[in-house]
Amino acid sequence: MRGADADIGSRTKLLAPTARYLQWYPAEGDVSIRPGWFYHQEQQRKTPAQLMNLYEKSVGRSASLLLNVPPGRDGRIADADVTSLTAFGKAVRSTYGTDVRRTQGPGPYTFDRVAVREDIRQGQRVEKFAVEARIDGSWQRIAEGTTIDNRRILPLASPVTATTVRVKVLESRAAPHLGGDHAAPEFGRMSRRPRVRGHPRSR
Repeated sequence: MRGADADIGSRTKLLAPTARYLQWYPAEGDVSIRPGWFYHQEQQRKTPAQLMNLYEKSVGRSASLLLNVPPGRDGRIADADVTSLTAFGKAVRSTYGTDVRRTQGPGPYTFDRVAVREDIRQGQRVEKFAVEARIDGSWQRIAEGTTIDNRRILPLASPVTATTVRVKVLESRAAPHLGGDHAAPEFGRMSRRPRVRGHPRSR
């Protein structure tokens, strides 16, 4: 199997007679804040909203986000890039820095993201899962996914107000071990999309 193959980790692939050994390695998301890897003044940098989207599609899917920020000919990072990065950092901290249960006190809680973790020391085992929230006294499915790995962030279609949340493992390769140091799902909320005045929002 090669890293570029469409299927590199399904049960069929793992149990295939051609598989000689298993080797796990973390994924990386390599991207530049600008269209190229080097600085060009005419290029537009990514907006905070675009960077947040990249964060949730990389870190939120258990990958490392390697963000290239090229300096200009004077060796300095462009002011526009610094402004975008600063707003992006604030958005990440305000959204994922603190579980809303710690800031809102006793429930119910309003949130629009859920983060789930596996205890990766036991291996990546979950193949399919669902997240359910207790809303107005009944359990409702609010999100679902396949693998979890070290961390899986699930943005919701709209904010949810619930008293508690649970994770159902629907399929797994072995007995699942959720949580590690984070035994319960984490709730996140962002009141608005990050934006820098004077620049268009991402699409």
